[in-house]
Amino acid sequence: MSLAICIMVKDEAPYLAEFLAFHALVGVRHFRVYDNGSTDGTLALLNRLATHYDIEVFPWTVEGIERQQSAFNDACVALVGRHDWVAFIDADEFLFDPQHRPLPRVLAEVPADVGAIAINQRVFGSAGLTELADDDLVTRRFTRRAPLTYDEHYWIKTIARPECVHRFQFSHSAHLKSGRYLLTDGSTREVAGSHPGKTTRVAEHGPLLHHYILKSWAEYQRKQKRGAVSDQGAMKRLTRDYFTERDQYVNAEEDTSLVAMAGLVEARMRFADAVTQPPDGPGQTLTPLDRMLTLAELAAHDGFHARDPAHLYWVRDGARGGLAVNTAVPEAKLHLGVFMISADYPLERLELLVNGEAVTFDVLPLGAQWRILRSAPMKLRRGRNEIALVPPVFLRIRDVVKGSQDPRSMAIALSEVKLMTREGEG
Repeated sequence: MSLAICIMVKDEAPYLAEFLAFHALVGVRHFRVYDNGSTDGTLALLNRLATHYDIEVFPWTVEGIERQQSAFNDACVALVGRHDWVAFIDADEFLFDPQHRPLPRVLAEVPADVGAIAINQRVFGSAGLTELADDDLVTRRFTRRAPLTYDEHYWIKTIARPECVHRFQFSHSAHLKSGRYLLTDGSTREVAGSHPGKTTRVAEHGPLLHHYILKSWAEYQRKQKRGAVSDQGAMKRLTRDYFTERDQYVNAEEDTSLVAMAGLVEARMRFADAVTQPPDGPGQTLTPLDRMLTLAELAAHDGFHARDPAHLYWVRDGARGGLAVNTAVPEAKLHLGVFMISADYPLERLELLVNGEAVTFDVLPLGAQWRILRSAPMKLRRGRNEIALVPPVFLRIRDVVKGSQDPRSMAIALSEVKLMTREGEG
């Protein structure tokens, strides 16, 4: 089950690294970005990070109030057959499952006759903050939101099977040519009034959409200068009254449900930044060759639990194990010491990717649950190289180890890494 996100952006450079890292962590595989005339470095940032994330960027300067839905309609056509689901949201919105299950796993449970899911937003305020803080996370700074009965929570965004969409009438909702349109709790979406983007009730269960509609006053002023997609001539949406009228209501309740992810998001951001630096960028210390290394000795790593007492780094459930190495050699073999959660784990189905390309490998036995993975010769680029391990399945520890109270799911762990350039090494 594959999930993509479609967004339109304009001058969102301070926020996109967090947006991409967060949604990659919850299972989004592809980002289709329509740029509406950014001048703040947004395009340069996206183009750099596109060497790490699966990002497609399209200039989109269509005039008029329908520019966003025209981009969404374009995406629906382009993504048919490429991704099972597409979430049509904004760059100040964060989509996740409250039980922190990967979103593709959640969407895999949706009946086949459902064409789209309407997801109610939860609106967050300024939390009393007034200044810019571009070096900190949006999801950690703003933890005050409106009560669940707040009127704007009846507004929705849409996750759809692209082949089921006839067209987007508004950026909130689509007209379907096939399939049912449900709320996230499985009930039928019923439209409130004349606008199809507003529902008669707010779903109480299922995925959530946090909308950081205001941020701090200084950030809101920056947003005012940029303007809103719905602006027309002298008619501006983002007035001071827009901020002050909302902010008195949307800071009523504490909601820290995403703060627990902050450390993971920051680690993902650091990894993405590290592996997308140009060859002559900062921190390009070469990775040692032909000797065993721990993950801590590599240029960067991501997608693993912290090292356990047995000196193992387990790949996190729902993630891929990411490694970054810096090299000046054009070719090497990769040697990985792997421990498996189960002796009959299907390791031969594991994907090994180097700079996005699949690499073949041999599996060498080394004890009941230990294996050595030794790759075929890999073509490397000068500077940063990104290696990814994609486990085929995760197993609950409780199902594998009788009597265990560990609630996690596991697949494989790494104990050591070696870049081999000498014949016969390993």
